[in-house]
Amino acid sequence: MPPFSLLVKPAGADCNLGCRYCFYREKAALYPQTPHPRMTEKTLRELLRRYPVGSIAFQGGEPTLMGEAFYRRAAEIAAGGIDFSIQTNGTLITPSFAEFLAEDDWLVGLSIDGPEPLHDRYREQFAAVRRGYDRLMAAGAKTNTMTLVSKANIGHAEEVYRFLRDELGSKNQQYIECTAPAPYAISGEEWGEFLCRLFDAWFFDGDTHRISIRLFDSIISKLVFGTPQVCQFAADCRNYLVVEWNGDVYPCDFHVEKAWKLGNIHENSLEELWESAKMRDFGLRKQDWPEQCGKCEYLAFCMGDCPRNRPTHSAGRAPSVMCSGYKRFFAYALPRLESLAAGI
Repeated sequence: MPPFSLLVKPAGADCNLGCRYCFYREKAALYPQTPHPRMTEKTLRELLRRYPVGSIAFQGGEPTLMGEAFYRRAAEIAAGGIDFSIQTNGTLITPSFAEFLAEDDWLVGLSIDGPEPLHDRYREQFAAVRRGYDRLMAAGAKTNTMTLVSKANIGHAEEVYRFLRDELGSKNQQYIECTAPAPYAISGEEWGEFLCRLFDAWFFDGDTHRISIRLFDSIISKLVFGTPQVCQFAADCRNYLVVEWNGDVYPCDFHVEKAWKLGNIHENSLEELWESAKMRDFGLRKQDWPEQCGKCEYLAFCMGDCPRNRPTHSAGRAPSVMCSGYKRFFAYALPRLESLAAGI
């Protein structure tokens, strides 16, 4: 197994929903000559030739714009050497597509932000999202849910959690904070409040051993094994490589930008790019945190958070905009998480 996984964007930033606050929308500006990019079979074959064994997650944009046939072809070319997954809004999942994903043992992540009244991302298409998810469940596909926490649902932690658990049957949940653009972004204080309320619902509903919440699991993993499960809490930003539709490679999907382009799979081996000086520099800047982070009692858990959340100004780098929220959450939940970790 290689030391890294791949995050592949076969349709680039293209999406059939085009949510205004999707952070990846702006990445389309890198390829203005191709408004609707698509990975060719030639690039897919080169990708799998250079990465014959490992883990590949298809994301976007919306990766299902490629169509079911593209993923069937990927599975045929890989011939069992790759652990595949896909993150989707679900609107383009047909019964046949769902059956393929289930039969080929793909992990499918559904992007959904809660019940319909809170679903600011694509309220008009909510029925299509549910229909796609229901098809995945009916086919027996492995699924989890990813929820963006924005101004639309920030005050409804318990409602969102129980909707995902009870109505969708989601036993694996991931929550991501929305930090831009301003009309949708939440503050650190709001994030801390949401996490504390989410924790209470999970803990006091008796779900600690039957519902996985990735952030909580990551902290328990850190306590038990010394390593987190989420990259923003790692000590180094070298966690995976991003492959765009045309084979361009970047170190992180939050940093798909010209300055951080590592190379292209048609010209470079992935091992070469992983070991490059630019990738090394990208990874080590994680520990370029401000002085106050070095003095914080929770540094071992957050490691300064993701660099994308650290504002830079003339005086240097500031703490994460989510810092106050994480401090509140750690102070509130760590004792109980330590108790859970002690039982493992």
